[in-house]
Amino acid sequence: MQIFEIKKADIAKIKKLEEALDKLKSGEERYYVITKLSSIKSLCKNETLRRHYCWYLFDCVKRQLETKVTEVHQQTPKEQFIFNLVHEIAQVMVDMQEGKDVSNALHKHRNQLAHYQSDYKKIKWTTVRLIKSTDLLIIEYFIDCLLSTDDSAQKLAYHATRSYVERYDPSVGTGLITKSIPMFEDVAVFWRQVAFNNSYRVQ
Repeated sequence: MQIFEIKKADIAKIKKLEEALDKLKSGEERYYVITKLSSIKSLCKNETLRRHYCWYLFDCVKRQLETKVTEVHQQTPKEQFIFNLVHEIAQVMVDMQEGKDVSNALHKHRNQLAHYQSDYKKIKWTTVRLIKSTDLLIIEYFIDCLLSTDDSAQKLAYHATRSYVERYDPSVGTGLITKSIPMFEDVAVFWRQVAFNNSYRVQ
């Protein structure tokens, strides 16, 4: 098993995420602003740990996507494209974990994802990207994160997490809400293992 050295300050951040999740589960809280997840940026400072996080959360997104896609013989062309593309990317992720050079494949799939959602619309004084699939946007963030080695990689890990967990309810608005719990739990599971599993070292 991979060994990471986790700072006490980072363990405190992970505990705060756990506390927020517990309060949503118990009903003590119904809403948190999405920036509650901003600690993901500093938690993902270590490149190796960040890669493991991307691989793990990619599998969560893939699983979520698969529950939305119908049986192969009943798929629409759009569903077929998404299904095939995600499974191709999944193999690249496996190859990367095995230590293979997958940079060309990652660039190729990143371009495919960007092209699939390349429509923009001008709204007032700004231009907004039109997103057909949030799941594919999250995967695009993961790939960008895996291709980056500077500070932007930490921000991309945060944006991927934010897009995965954030939900909307007319009674409370957009943010970390009751509907976010299953996705928030996925995020917490990873960091819980990093912080509290006996196989990891704490410094």
